Amino acid sequence: MKPHDRRLIVKTVAIGVLLTALVTVAEIGQWLAPLERWLYDRRARDHQQFTPPPTDLLRHIDIDDRALEVIGQFPWPRSDLAAIIEELAAAQAGAIALDLLFLENQERGVDEITQEVIDHDARLEDAIGRAGNVLLPVSFRVEPDRWQSFSEAIAMLAGNLKSTEDLAQAEKSFIEAFDPGAASDRASDSDVRQLFYQALRAAIYARMTELLAQQPDASLTDARAALLPRIDPLITNSTLLQWLGREYERARSMLALGRLVPPVTASMQSLHEPIEVAPSIERISRRAAATSFVNYLPSADGVMREVPLCVRHRGRIYPQMALALACMMSGADLERATLEADRLVVARDDGPDLAIPVHHRRRRGRGGRIEALIHIPWRGPVDNWMMMYGGTRLQPACHLPVTEVWKIVTLRREVEENLRTVDQAMVDLWRHVIGDEARAAAYEADPPPPDDTAIRDPLIQELLAAVDLEVKTLLDRTDDLAEDELWVRDMLQCVTKVPRETVRRKERLEEQIQRIRKEVEGRAVIIGWTATGARADFVPTPLHSICPGVVVHGGVFNAIMTRDFWRRAPRWVTVVLTILIGLLMTAVVAVVTPGWSVLTALVLIFGYYLGTGILVFDYGNVIVGTAGPLAAVGITWPGCTLSRFIIERSERARVERRFRSYVDPALVDYVIAHPEHATLDGQIRELTVVFTDLQGFTTLSERLRERTVPILNEYMGLMVPIIRSHGGYVNKFLGDGMMFFFGAPQGSTEGSGRDACDALMTAMEMQAAIAPFNRSLAASDLPQVRMRVGICTGNMVVGDAGSADASDYTVIGDVVNLASRLESANKATGTLTLINARTAMLVQDEFLLCPVGRLQVVGKSLGEMTFEPLCPSSYSNGSH
Repeated sequence: MKPHDRRLIVKTVAIGVLLTALVTVAEIGQWLAPLERWLYDRRARDHQQFTPPPTDLLRHIDIDDRALEVIGQFPWPRSDLAAIIEELAAAQAGAIALDLLFLENQERGVDEITQEVIDHDARLEDAIGRAGNVLLPVSFRVEPDRWQSFSEAIAMLAGNLKSTEDLAQAEKSFIEAFDPGAASDRASDSDVRQLFYQALRAAIYARMTELLAQQPDASLTDARAALLPRIDPLITNSTLLQWLGREYERARSMLALGRLVPPVTASMQSLHEPIEVAPSIERISRRAAATSFVNYLPSADGVMREVPLCVRHRGRIYPQMALALACMMSGADLERATLEADRLVVARDDGPDLAIPVHHRRRRGRGGRIEALIHIPWRGPVDNWMMMYGGTRLQPACHLPVTEVWKIVTLRREVEENLRTVDQAMVDLWRHVIGDEARAAAYEADPPPPDDTAIRDPLIQELLAAVDLEVKTLLDRTDDLAEDELWVRDMLQCVTKVPRETVRRKERLEEQIQRIRKEVEGRAVIIGWTATGARADFVPTPLHSICPGVVVHGGVFNAIMTRDFWRRAPRWVTVVLTILIGLLMTAVVAVVTPGWSVLTALVLIFGYYLGTGILVFDYGNVIVGTAGPLAAVGITWPGCTLSRFIIERSERARVERRFRSYVDPALVDYVIAHPEHATLDGQIRELTVVFTDLQGFTTLSERLRERTVPILNEYMGLMVPIIRSHGGYVNKFLGDGMMFFFGAPQGSTEGSGRDACDALMTAMEMQAAIAPFNRSLAASDLPQVRMRVGICTGNMVVGDAGSADASDYTVIGDVVNLASRLESANKATGTLTLINARTAMLVQDEFLLCPVGRLQVVGKSLGEMTFEPLCPSSYSNGSH
């Protein structure tokens, strides 16, 4: 390997290593996170070839747009939700999860038919309790606190609650005492004020929780006396007391839900602990069979890619809804859950434990660390969450509109309403037509079951047998009837026709019940909002621009039940791959041609993306960082290629400058401009060749000895620029003489006549330059010199002469020899410059010439006519 090539490789590798180091630092510092997120989403969309079939143990009951049209605008009466839960429980759903919150008591209503007062909350409470498998969620704010000192602020206010009377004074004291910390050193006054009220409510809740834990039966009055003893008992309506009341209800609800979740164990101490919490009201919460939280943790760009599986609150572990539902369906015991470095293990008595890969995330700029995060294994087509589990557009798999369950409720209510109408008609007929008050009263006091048509058939036959035949004839009469006769006919038609219509409705009811039972029996059911009007409950995902939040829970539940988890490879794997690929790309650019390096870069980019996407991600369910390695290729390849190009250009320029000092620049420029003529084959062309020699230089060199070279270099430094300024090509330095020619490699566009004129003008300027050179010699007390010049024009061979590895661009031929002889002939003729006849013919219009005569030179049988140039023609007419 040549030294030049070695230097080029070393410099390219050094730049590649530097670029690789920069990409590695960017990868470690997560500066490539936006690109990584985009590539993550692309893999989730493009690589689902090895995705396993979904679980068959999940059914979404969707509250969709159609449900709002059929059932009514939300929120519905909770008695309607109770009826839906009852039907699902009757269909033997394995577990019923409500992705709904009931934060406030609902006003009571009135039954339109019976005019009875309806306690909607009581009915929902009763339905949840009787179902025995309803999961009621709670809402946490799982994002880490904006201020690092939020917990300290709560502790400060909780400790001062007993002395708090004036909120304004408390706020002032808080602002003066509270240090938001470095994470919020730019917090405005409004930020701190908002923090005060959030912290105050959280402090009241914290103290209330402690009180109720010690005194579960404590009333709001007891809580007020314990927490705010200094507030006058006569004050009944203040902001602080309103907060106290709300936090009391919240604490009681969380106390009821807390019994459903296990206490925090040693391995769970590192779980994130959110402070803000929003549960359903206590009377509903206390009847739930399980609880969970339903909040999400979007990435920095707002896209839903992962959720925390567990958080801790007031010493209890709260699972995410999907985990809680999976535990209910699989028999896993959350009390025996352990959090390891990279997985959450939940023990089971029957079957293998649930082992779920998890990771953690640190929130930048906000502090806090979220543990036990799980990647959501999204599946299905892009922007069509309904088809996430397959099926058809008319009937997506695992999704069932809530209106299908509502049909059962509606049909059952219609059956009961019809049979109530029949019962009332029978009572009226016994009482007012047959006249049997005792029978009417007995029936009214103990009516048959509200939905049983069969038990009413014999009762109806008994009633009809007791009706007079004359009265029965009213059923078939169509002529005008008296008002009382019309009433009797209507009652008779009711007890004879309505039961038959009711039987048909009951058949439809049973068909719908069996259809729903087939869908939900033994399966987990999630009732949630998918109507497009609730944009707040929609989130973007890697596959969907908007997706209902309830679908997130379903996706995580499916992953747990199918054991289809995405695992994140350790960070160091991505870092190592980034370094290796960057160095490999660097080595390729350093040693191969640009074409091969481009091909290698493309192979690395597509090979890595497809390899980590199909084999590692899709087949192996392992998430390996992609942005770093791809950025290593995308930066080192152009960076090294560009730097190599710059280095080569710089080296080429340096070599070219050096080369110009050895080879005439005219030849260098010509070869660069015409690389196809890098090898200059011999050509016969008419050129003008010049030989020069210094008369008296031998005497000078004997005196100067080793100092001759500087003097000679000074002479050549004066003459070479003159030659090149007129387009001459300096061919050889012959001691104190020179050989140069005109017309090659690049001749004048005006022909050989112009080249001859340039040669003469060059010779005259060189003769003029001898005078100052002699003066410098005289100043050094050295002898004077004279320059003799021979110029000939004619056909000669021009090109590379010599071997393949040692050639010289020169001219050869008789004309060249003649020019050398003419230079020597100046000694005999007493002239300084002699030219041949051809040169004289070409320049006679521009120079004054003096014929010298025919000279017999060595190698010529005939004499050569020679001339001495005197001056340019322009000098003779007085212009100079």
